[in-house]
Amino acid sequence: METVKTGRKILLLIILLSPLAICLDSCKKEAPIRPPDNNSTNTLPILTTTPVSSFTATSAITGGKITSDGGLPILSRGVVWSTISNPTVALSTKTTDGTGTGSFISNLSGLSLDTNYFVRAYATTSLGTAYGNEISFKFSSVGNQNSAPKVNAGLDMIIELHQNFTVLQGGFYNADRSFKKVEWRKVSGPDSCIIVDKDSLKTVVSNLREGVYEFELTVTDKMNLYGKDSVRVEVVKPKQQSSEIIFKNLVWTFPWYNTLEIKNIYTYIPTGTPIKVFVQRDNASEWKEASPESNNVSNVYEYYIETKPNGNNFWTSYGSFYVFYFGRDTDDTPDVKIQF
Repeated sequence: METVKTGRKILLLIILLSPLAICLDSCKKEAPIRPPDNNSTNTLPILTTTPVSSFTATSAITGGKITSDGGLPILSRGVVWSTISNPTVALSTKTTDGTGTGSFISNLSGLSLDTNYFVRAYATTSLGTAYGNEISFKFSSVGNQNSAPKVNAGLDMIIELHQNFTVLQGGFYNADRSFKKVEWRKVSGPDSCIIVDKDSLKTVVSNLREGVYEFELTVTDKMNLYGKDSVRVEVVKPKQQSSEIIFKNLVWTFPWYNTLEIKNIYTYIPTGTPIKVFVQRDNASEWKEASPESNNVSNVYEYYIETKPNGNNFWTSYGSFYVFYFGRDTDDTPDVKIQF
């Protein structure tokens, strides 16, 4: 009898505890579901492809312009081309043309006549690769004619009358880099000046007086096709004891850092002379001083003159003057002032 009572008590206890067990099991807290992270605003870069130009039988020039990096550094950029539409960076037919936003130039090679090609600019960040608009082109062997040289008369400049001379440094491009004739002439300005070497790409202009000069460079090729370009030289009264020269509307390049380059700097300033360097951005009234190149990352602008004949086995060129900028806004054409 006692055994039966004990069994009933155990059964009753099980019945009473069962709902509690079920409640405990069903009332366990589930791990919270983490909402998606909507704080990230990074996107792929935005860019366009530059029209194809300056072609030969096997090469051409194009490029691109990156107007937005999407909030992430541009790791590589260039163009990719193929005989099939929508080429990608998985192909070997591509260029690598630096980093950062802004415009860049790309050289296509290994092309063939009478072949349809498709080219797109690209920009890669840690988020992925974006492409510019696709451009198609074809160079025909029928009627493929020589084009006139593309001429560059050099940088506009402002000089003070501590010195009454300057150097004009021109250049040109055509398919075979040949020419028959080079000629400098004065288009406007005071009558006093003398162009020392009128038939050379590089010439000294002496006997300058206060005023604004315009000089024109004409290059004629072997087919008697010619191209022209002009440069502006403003000569002003000296403001201080030291001399200064201002180079106008320089274009950013991106070989390593954001860079402004002035070639053959010692044709403009005496060798070994102490200098001060200033940069004026578009739509800014003040000049920002640049410091000599250093490892001080707090400097926004630094300058450097390449004095090694081989360019230090790097991308710099002997005799060139460089201003490095460690910011990201490079859509303008700044002026550079050198005091010496």
